[in-house]
Amino acid sequence: VMIGMTGLTWQTIGETDVLEIGYQFNRQYWGMGFATEAAKACKEYAFSVLDVEQVYSIIRDTNIASMNVAIRNGMLVSGRFVKKYRGIAMPHLVFRTKR
Repeated sequence: VMIGMTGLTWQTIGETDVLEIGYQFNRQYWGMGFATEAAKACKEYAFSVLDVEQVYSIIRDTNIASMNVAIRNGMLVSGRFVKKYRGIAMPHLVFRTKR
């Protein structure tokens, strides 16, 4: 059974490409710590194997649960921007942590 997914992807914020830790889990598995555990593993992989200096998580400004995962992963808000999705403007927060 697939409970969700977590991984590293390149995303663009303005003119800058950043390595993002993204996560999405089926609702029945929320609140069990899976997203935090997986996000921490992605961060460790990015720092130790990919040798990057920082990683990001881009989160909709209404998604408190995902913000809490980012915070538990040692990330802080470093910016905000509006992302257009299917023609709708959606404010997002940029979370970041450095090595």
